[in-house]
Amino acid sequence: MSELDEFRTESLKALLGYQAKGHGRTAEQAKKTAARMGISLPEDPRQAASVADEKLTAVLKEMFSSGGLSQVPSGKLVELAEGTAALCLYRNLKVSQIRNFFGHVKRLSSQFRTREFCYDEVDLLRIPLVYSRGRNDAVDPLYRTCMSALEGISFDPEQGFQDFVKFEKLLEAIVAYHKFYGGSE
Repeated sequence: MSELDEFRTESLKALLGYQAKGHGRTAEQAKKTAARMGISLPEDPRQAASVADEKLTAVLKEMFSSGGLSQVPSGKLVELAEGTAALCLYRNLKVSQIRNFFGHVKRLSSQFRTREFCYDEVDLLRIPLVYSRGRNDAVDPLYRTCMSALEGISFDPEQGFQDFVKFEKLLEAIVAYHKFYGGSE
């Protein structure tokens, strides 16, 4: 099993284990989801969350160290998004907090469709991330994932735009999985 698979699985164990104890989704829904996915629920979801946190660091280092973000296969980004969303939800991060940052990304994306890509503007996306992280510890998995992904965006206008589109899709997938697993506004 790869580090990414382990991260995703441990994140889901933490979330579903937490929900099975009566938090968030109904316990019965969490147990059915875990059974359908072949995931055994842990006695202590905090331990699974701790393992997932450690795995996230290794996954991000491995995934974004080999060139631009557009070089990362989409399937891996989807797995990363699912694990990140599950860990954020485990920590009680509201979907509105993710959407707030996603709004900054969408506005920038629409600007890049009408004029040339500018890396400096992408670099400024770090500011709302840092602010959110400073206000709320639950943002940490999103913060770490997005900051690492932003480092994978090229300075070259053509390549940078392709990387940015992939970053936008990563964030969109995080929002979708967060909602899928029971995230609330």
